[in-house]
Amino acid sequence: MKKISQINLAPEGGFRGPGPLNPVSEGHAVGVLTRVLSITVGFLSVVASIYFMFKVITGGLSIISAGGDKGKVAEARISITNGLIGLLVVLLGTIFVGFIGTIIGIDILNIQSLLVDELPN
Repeated sequence: MKKISQINLAPEGGFRGPGPLNPVSEGHAVGVLTRVLSITVGFLSVVASIYFMFKVITGGLSIISAGGDKGKVAEARISITNGLIGLLVVLLGTIFVGFIGTIIGIDILNIQSLLVDELPN
């Protein structure tokens, strides 16, 4: 008797589609899920880092252009502080998840290894 995981639902040659997900792990859904999540998390990390660096730079420019106005300088310092805190949250979040995964013995940052031990050939 076959197990559900042994039933091949993909057409001959696997699923094919346009874009960066073609071909993925010989058409297995785990490979597609892994690539989609990896691309999404990577993209959001880059976007967050760019946004927070933008906040730091605009805060610095605001301090330069404040012209001695203490209110504008205070707003600029808050912007810089928020940018640095956000950048630290992004970086420390990735490090923390990896550290927790190491402690419990699971590679959390490698989604494919969580879902299956080895993809069938």
